[in-house]
Amino acid sequence: MLAGVSAMLSAQTTVPPGDVTHGRQLFETNGCYLCHNHNGLGSGTRCPINPCPGLAPAPRPYPAFAKQVRTPRGTMPPYDAHLLSDKDLADIYAYVASIPDGPK
Repeated sequence: MLAGVSAMLSAQTTVPPGDVTHGRQLFETNGCYLCHNHNGLGSGTRCPINPCPGLAPAPRPYPAFAKQVRTPRGTMPPYDAHLLSDKDLADIYAYVASIPDGPK
């Protein structure tokens, strides 16, 4: 039984491979930049007063990222698998994870 639980936890923390270039395209076409800005740092045009959370650099772990996209808290609209496939979600995560730290 412990082996099954261990395998399940391992699967939940594994980051699926993603395509950074396609993820950037999806980040733009799905309007993610409107709240999270083009650089993923938050404070996009839809969040001028109460900045949206920054996604980059160093985004939250993939399972938490995926949960927030699929069943968000706050004002973010949900993106279920019909709107955004698991592969597309992995691509967006790969893009966000690739964004370097900005100037200090």
